[in-house]
Amino acid sequence: MTKEQLCRKVLDNNKKENTKIIVSDEIKGNYYFYLNNTIYLSKAQNCESKEAVVICHECIHAMQSKILHVLNLIFSNIELILFFAIVLMKIFKYENIVLIGAYLVIAFLAISIRSALEIPAMIYSFDFAKKYVPQLSDELEKAKKSIKYMLPLGILKFAGLKLIRVLIILLCI
Repeated sequence: MTKEQLCRKVLDNNKKENTKIIVSDEIKGNYYFYLNNTIYLSKAQNCESKEAVVICHECIHAMQSKILHVLNLIFSNIELILFFAIVLMKIFKYENIVLIGAYLVIAFLAISIRSALEIPAMIYSFDFAKKYVPQLSDELEKAKKSIKYMLPLGILKFAGLKLIRVLIILLCI
């Protein structure tokens, strides 16, 4: 089964037939883009356990609430804008504690929303992969046992830059 076939099977079985799949050699990773409801996959090759989990992860994103995706986009961009505004204000020796407080609240919301998107996708992608590629069950079960140690690292990966920016702001106060 190719990556595209697995992706289509998962989407169709979960009533997401309208989600498009684009496979290309030019795509360097696998990701879901909610604005055009498309999953982008790197070159089509046969699925091994890792690829099956990643594809299922992206399919789960396609099934998640579009409202969460929109909120993630909004709060992440506001967080970035406020961060750079505070850095510029610090450079010019101007401080605004209200803006810093607003930044901390927005950053917390951005991290929370991103967590609401990523954590379920990380956790359930193994179960989806086992369901749709049963011949990989044993390999996936071994991998899932080690993932419980990797989950905190995964959370740090997607929230890490925001957390670093929060620490920078807190250190500047």
